[in-house]
Amino acid sequence: MDSTVFIVFVLFLGPALAFDFVSGSLREAGDVPKVMGLGIKDMSAFIVLGLMLGQFIALFNWTNVGSALAVAGADGLESIGLIGYPAIIGFILLASVLNLFIVSGSSMWTLMGAVFVPLYALLGYEPGFVQAAFRVGDSATQVITPMNPYIWIFLVMLKRHEPEAGLGTVISRMLPFVVPFWISWVAVLTVFYVTGADVGPGVGIRIE
Repeated sequence: MDSTVFIVFVLFLGPALAFDFVSGSLREAGDVPKVMGLGIKDMSAFIVLGLMLGQFIALFNWTNVGSALAVAGADGLESIGLIGYPAIIGFILLASVLNLFIVSGSSMWTLMGAVFVPLYALLGYEPGFVQAAFRVGDSATQVITPMNPYIWIFLVMLKRHEPEAGLGTVISRMLPFVVPFWISWVAVLTVFYVTGADVGPGVGIRIE
């Protein structure tokens, strides 16, 4: 597993270099690092984001704020009797709403996972099942948030056929898909919850 990144890198690098030199995109060995540098440039925003998120998680772990919030949250849910499947539905709804403001799934999971994974673990739920619930809420509202960069690409393409179209046009046409999509995925997750089937290899619903 430690060699996976290197193996994948070589498997992509070999055919890419062969194609580029044969097609003429690269003419000499000195062109290779230049092209690779352009790839790093495109990734620079994500690298900076990853650095900040890494510092955030490290600070969370160092201060034990995440654990404190998890314990307080679990106690609060238990005190009001919200420890069954309605607690999962509430988590899905929260992810759907936050997704309108934080469109990056990895960023939002980094922020939410630090608190909600230990919180729901205290309630007896597997971290893998919690992430499955997160993915349901995260995916449903992606198509209607203005924070999604791809929605602007969609708008540009739409304007070629409808010059008067705006962002509201895109959102209004995507909105009818959100509710049935959300309900369908919740129904799928409910089937797993009711039947107790594994949501992944060796990952059940409840912590044994």
